[in-house]
Order: sequence, then structure tokens, then C-alpha cells
Amino acid sequence: MPPTWLLACLVALVVTPLVFPRDAAADERTMRERIRAILMVRKHAPPPKFWKRLGHTGQDALVNLATDIKQKLMIRVRAYGCLAYYPNVRSRRVLLAALNNPEVKMVLRQAALRALGAGFRLEAVHELTRFIYDRSPDLRISAAEGLYFVPLHVARRILVTALENEKELQVREAIMASLNRQTRKR
Repeated sequence: MPPTWLLACLVALVVTPLVFPRDAAADERTMRERIRAILMVRKHAPPPKFWKRLGHTGQDALVNLATDIKQKLMIRVRAYGCLAYYPNVRSRRVLLAALNNPEVKMVLRQAALRALGAGFRLEAVHELTRFIYDRSPDLRISAAEGLYFVPLHVARRILVTALENEKELQVREAIMASLNRQTRKR
């Protein structure tokens, strides 16, 4: 039985009409539609090798899907999450734009925060620390989940300090879960 990500890719190829693009815009639209089909079919993102093969074209499609308000919310959430596979300036800018805009839906901001932690690790410590003390419990939970990807010697201090000051039970549980996963990861 082939892996599920391979089946999703095959479904995406079948669902997406075969177009032989003559220009870059048509090629980008085709890639965008294929990635959209994969994100709709799959519960989890394809492995990093898949995204590495797509390169900048895949990143462009993910950025377009994540920022397109006409797309379904589920597609946008998954596209933000997959930007973690492209830890570069462009992805970081898109993720931070979603995080810093209070008009963006909360679930998208949460996905952007987790992707920031997963993709940028040490580079994202400042933003993750800022959001672990945010007014929104949902963003604090996502910041704790994002800190899971940060090396233990940095994340432990932040998580322990946040845990001491946290009053909400769900946020405390998320911080504890992140600390426990950090300890087991070693």
C-alpha cells in the first residue's frame, strides 16, 4: 500500500486538469491548484522532501493560498502551516503579517504562530515570547506549541516563567505539554 501522501499527490494530479502552460502565470495557477487539491485531501502535510522538490514555486502557491481570503478557511490554515517548510524571509514576512494583524481570523493567527515556531525555531523566539504573554488564551496556547520546536535550553526558561504567571487552565496544560515534549525529545 503506498503512503497516503503519495495517494494525495496522485489524486491532485487527477483532479487538476492537465494544462501545458505557455507562460509563468499559467504554471503558477496550475501549481496552486495542485497544492490546493493536496491540502484539501490530506489531513497532514506531505513530508519535507515533497516541499523541497517544489521549491519557490511551491512557496509562491502556499503564500497565495494562505493570503487569499476567497479560499476556504481550512485550506488557508494548512497553507500557513506548510510555510514552516520554507524558513526564509518571505515566509517569515507572511507569517508575521498574519500574526500582527488583529483583523485576521484567530485560527489563521494560531496556525501562523505554530508555523513560525516550527520553521524558524531560534529566530522565532522573540515573537513566541511576545505571544505567550498575549491577552488571547488561544494565542498563548499556540505560542506554547510553537516553543516546542525551539531548543530546550532556550524554551525551558520561557515556558517555566510563563507557567508561573499563567492563570488559565488550558494555557497551563499547553505549556506543561510543551515542556514535557521538550524533555522527552532529548
